[in-house]
Amino acid sequence: MLSESAFSKENPFIIRDFGSEICADIPFRTKGGSIFLCTRGTCKVYLDIGPHYISAGCESIVLPETNISFTECSEDLHITIFYFSEDMLSQASRKFAPDFFSHISRTPVYMHKNSTEESTLTYFSLLKMTYLDRRNRYRTIIATNILRSFLLNVYDKIQKYEFGGTNGMSVSRPEEIYNEFRSLVYEHGVEHHDVAFYADRLCITTRYLASITADIAKESPKQTIAAFLVQEIKILLTFSDLTLQQISDRLHFPDQSHLGRFFKQRTGITPIAYRKKEMAM
Repeated sequence: MLSESAFSKENPFIIRDFGSEICADIPFRTKGGSIFLCTRGTCKVYLDIGPHYISAGCESIVLPETNISFTECSEDLHITIFYFSEDMLSQASRKFAPDFFSHISRTPVYMHKNSTEESTLTYFSLLKMTYLDRRNRYRTIIATNILRSFLLNVYDKIQKYEFGGTNGMSVSRPEEIYNEFRSLVYEHGVEHHDVAFYADRLCITTRYLASITADIAKESPKQTIAAFLVQEIKILLTFSDLTLQQISDRLHFPDQSHLGRFFKQRTGITPIAYRKKEMAM
């Protein structure tokens, strides 16, 4: 998977094609941003705790400090990912209004219609040529300008359709509640594992929250919370030296055994076996 160690002042971006091997089951927390386009196959991607079902024509803009995990990849999957440093994003999005980033955060994945993904493929083609042109002294500036052009094109569509209200892209109340629920889980999921806590914060019943998550994410609130916790456990197992008891304490599980049963039930592997597998890669 991509990593921050690949970045330097001379190389602040990466663009690569991936197949089903991207489903390495390792959550990746990025400090930079990324844009990806699926041109073939299907998969499920978690962006923080939000599950999204990806197929050909799906595009995503992922903001910095987002946990990314690809799962359930089909064998014919093909995704191109453009990954860029936080500084490069800052330069490319200078003077963008906050509503742009609010929209991206709220709607990170969308489906192209009528082959409109061709514009993204054109940007990606230019970026690939720029990425390979290692001896070009203006390589970073060129890539930053391409990124800015791409984001401006997206920003234009958002202003026309969402804020201009011309095609009904406004978010419904259930979608607002679901997005608020996801934000609350990301903020409080370590301490609070119970659905009632989030329903109370949202001033709705647990039954109504369950109906919203079922309609929008095809899963229960409990599954959303569990997905967040599994991702946090994987990150701590992979990128820290904490013991299982320390991880259990940090994530507010009753004890180490409870954490182990929780993790194995949802992943099919024990925490110790998962850590050994990741250390061996």
